[in-house]
Amino acid sequence: MRSKKLAIIVLGLALALAAQADNFYVRPHLQNVSQDGATLIWQTEEPGPAEVEYGIEGAYDQKAANPASEMIRKVRITGLQPDTSYSYRVRAGEAEYTNTFKTAPAKNPAREVTFIAFGDTRRWDTMVPETKMWEHVLQWNAEFFIINGDLVSRGHEYPLWPEHFQRFAELNGKYMIATARGNHEGSMISDVENDWFGKYHEVPGGKEPYASMDWGNVHVVLLSWEQTMLNYVQDTAKWLDAHLATVDSPYVFVTQHFPIYCTGYESAENNRKQPGNDMMYLRRVLDKHHVDANVSGHTHIYERHFPLRENVRNDREGVLYVVNGGDIGGNYPDWWTAVSDYNAPLSKPTYTVFQCKTDRMIVRTYCWSPEKSAFVQSDYVVRWQDEAIPQAVQASLSSKQGVELILAMKELAAMIYTPAAPALLPFLKSDDLAVRQAAAKALSLLGSAEVAGDLVTYVNDKDLAVRRYAARSLECAMPESLAKAVAKLASDSGQDEETRVKLIGALQFHAPKKLTRKTALNMLKSDAPESVRDRAAYALTTAVEKGDVRTLAAMFEKEKSQYVMVRLAFTLNELTGTPQSLDDEGELYKSRPGQRSEFTKKWMAKG
Repeated sequence: MRSKKLAIIVLGLALALAAQADNFYVRPHLQNVSQDGATLIWQTEEPGPAEVEYGIEGAYDQKAANPASEMIRKVRITGLQPDTSYSYRVRAGEAEYTNTFKTAPAKNPAREVTFIAFGDTRRWDTMVPETKMWEHVLQWNAEFFIINGDLVSRGHEYPLWPEHFQRFAELNGKYMIATARGNHEGSMISDVENDWFGKYHEVPGGKEPYASMDWGNVHVVLLSWEQTMLNYVQDTAKWLDAHLATVDSPYVFVTQHFPIYCTGYESAENNRKQPGNDMMYLRRVLDKHHVDANVSGHTHIYERHFPLRENVRNDREGVLYVVNGGDIGGNYPDWWTAVSDYNAPLSKPTYTVFQCKTDRMIVRTYCWSPEKSAFVQSDYVVRWQDEAIPQAVQASLSSKQGVELILAMKELAAMIYTPAAPALLPFLKSDDLAVRQAAAKALSLLGSAEVAGDLVTYVNDKDLAVRRYAARSLECAMPESLAKAVAKLASDSGQDEETRVKLIGALQFHAPKKLTRKTALNMLKSDAPESVRDRAAYALTTAVEKGDVRTLAAMFEKEKSQYVMVRLAFTLNELTGTPQSLDDEGELYKSRPGQRSEFTKKWMAKG
């Protein structure tokens, strides 16, 4: 009897110690917030039932519970009022966590909404606390947050998840962070036992791979389809087409992990370049339903595109594409690129703010500047509802001076209002250098073909910034009739390197291929600066023909620049259909002039 009593005492002590040891392994975070409910998920160090005490802000007079004994605990709170603040309290042993949240507002075209999008946050390491990122983010009073995937490096590895939740600790107990599953989260249909993303998250509406929500004047769709089925793009497009047919919100956003358009990484290859073809089924649905913006990541760069529709620029009716991959390092701008981080002295982390007003959508992106030790605005764009808005700004130009005039020019550029381009031209002759530079920058962001002929003159402007902005304008939009004049300017050895690089881009995108080919080949055969030769090699891929194999192979054998050599090899791979490895650990990559005949023989055999 004594031994039985002793066993009971020992068991009781063990249970008491276990209860005292229970704590939060992952603190509560908000998911699937709607007008009348919210889900709280947390993890404890011991299994047990889940209970939440909650009430109108400041009160804990109601309870919601889940009786299942789990370590990852989930409670759905229902019967809430729209657009209302609630307090809640969760306990784990002696530990207690309290916070507040606000339910979604009712669907309402007049209810303005601000939200923030991130991407590929797994790459941020310790940069969030080091940069005090959340102090900067919280100034916008965003109502919810979106991540377009890749929260951790390997989503099916359990020990990696606490770092993610700790990174977002200042947000995820108070605001919903809705996530579209990325490739690094892992499959949702295989190895379900280790699908920690699925265990830790409940997407809006409650079910992957397709999730959506209404929030005031905004409708958001999150697509988590990468790991679902063989024909995932087509199947996703079918679902999205049917879904968007039922949506009538003023602003419609679609987010997914993989980008539809993307310049890719800065490299001699087309590394992760997406010209809108691989996911054309999805792209066509976005066009059909006039989606306002598409947000993606995967490629760790920042890039914002001119509005696109049916694979051409359409400033008024096009979809605004934003690639925010959480980092910096993009390739040369392409024909669709309005703003990119190519050669930008910026770094991770990055985030994009969407302010959905009743008459316009304002989009701002911020990146960390190591030089300034601060977050800086790297992009600014405005999508307006009524043309009277940019027309009023344009009309005000004649009455403004100094800083006010510069700000008005900045607004017109952000509105991508190309009809204002002729009105900006006279300011390029201003005696105020700051005004001249602001006008040139605005024109470079507008990319108007209408004034391209006038801007050719400014490629030789006495001010370096004006020259570069003029060249960038031509890279965005240039009538073919200017091609010969631009080729001459690009070939001028006395011209600024960065200006020449942009002019080569203008030739690549807007000139006859024959002229682009001739100009690029001449530059590669010259002693032009490295940056100019690199850009010429990049442009050459889109201008050469099958008959150029011998010429390119001979140049490849002698080339000293590694970038140019690899780009020539990439071009030969494309021309001949005989791919040879360009891996930076491979023999071709490491080869030197005079040691490459084994590679050229393979291309020549096909060429």
